[in-house]
Amino acid sequence: MDRFIKYHNKFDDFLVMIAAGSIFLMMLLIFSDVLLRNLFNSPIIGTVEITGEYLMAIIVYFSISYTLKERGHVSVDLLKDKVSLGWSKFFGIVTNLLAIIAFVALGIANFGMGMDYFSNGITSRGLLDYPLWPALMIISLGLLSFCVRLLIDSINILRNKNDQYTQE
Repeated sequence: MDRFIKYHNKFDDFLVMIAAGSIFLMMLLIFSDVLLRNLFNSPIIGTVEITGEYLMAIIVYFSISYTLKERGHVSVDLLKDKVSLGWSKFFGIVTNLLAIIAFVALGIANFGMGMDYFSNGITSRGLLDYPLWPALMIISLGLLSFCVRLLIDSINILRNKNDQYTQE
């Protein structure tokens, strides 16, 4: 199990590096678009579409699992501090499993829609006429990684390897 967690950690690190590169690319693209628009009245065609459809999907969904690994998500400890450690672990596992169910359903729906868009050649309506299926596949991959991280988190709670659920 520890080997699997190590490989998934490396996969998350890889995805978050792609997300970081996407942030940099988005910054360059928007900066260049604004500069060219204001200086030469000639914006970069498709900047809004590329940043909104592809780069934002990469940034959000390729970093969501890494953020959970680093405990960067917002959480509410209102009840956790009021119940015993055993109940806290129980609630942690139950919420993780409910989240896995919800995000697996979302991932499957996105994957199915992406395959449908790919097989039917569905593209955007606009100047660029780009395919929409890659964005849906990005979302599906990010959600899959997030679900694996939630499962790892649940297993770590059971194994007492999650510092969030240990005696203080």
